[in-house]
Amino acid sequence: MKNTGITRVLASLIFFCCFAMVTAATARTITDQLGRSISIPDQIDQAVILQHQTLDIVIQLG
Repeated sequence: MKNTGITRVLASLIFFCCFAMVTAATARTITDQLGRSISIPDQIDQAVILQHQTLDIVIQLG
């Protein structure tokens, strides 16, 4: 009886950890005016800026 209780608890923890990993990897879907859709991850580590005017805006935003 004691082992089945521990097994249930461990199985529940594994299930919830896997569920948390799946929800943490979600992305946002953005559609532009032409109807094209892209998925952007919730956490962005790097970005490439091709114009210096855009860089100024990003720096001002923080």
